Amino acid sequence: MINEYRRPIVDLLAGLMMAGGLMLVFLGWFGLRDQQSVVEQLPYLASGGIGGLALLGAGAALLHVTRQARLEQQMQDVAARQEALEEAVQAIAVALGANADITEALRTALGRADGNGTVPTLRDRDADAEQISQ
Repeated sequence: MINEYRRPIVDLLAGLMMAGGLMLVFLGWFGLRDQQSVVEQLPYLASGGIGGLALLGAGAALLHVTRQARLEQQMQDVAARQEALEEAVQAIAVALGANADITEALRTALGRADGNGTVPTLRDRDADAEQISQ
C-alpha cells in the first residue's frame, strides 16, 4: 500500500505516464500520416500507437489505484469516527440510566432506520419535511 507521503509522487508519475502515452500516440500518427504504404506505416503504428495506448492505460490504472486507496483510507477514518461517536452516545445513555440500545433509538427518532443500518442524511430530513408540508 502506498503511504500518504508518496501518493502525490505516484499521482505525478501516473500523470506523466498518461501525458507520455498521448505524446507517443500523437507522434505515431504524425509519422504515419505521411506514409503511403501499409508496410511503411506498421513501425509507426507499433511504436507510437500501441505503445502510447499501453502507456496511457498503465498511467490511468495507476491513477485509479491511488485514488481508490485514498478513498478506502478515508472510509476507514470515517468508520472509526462513527464507532467512537456511537460509543460516546452509548456511554452517555448508560450514564443517564437508559438500558435500551441508544443507537437504534436514535435511528428511529431520526425517522427512518434502514435495514442496512444507515442513518438518514440532512437531505433526507429536508425531503421528508417538504413532503409533510405539502
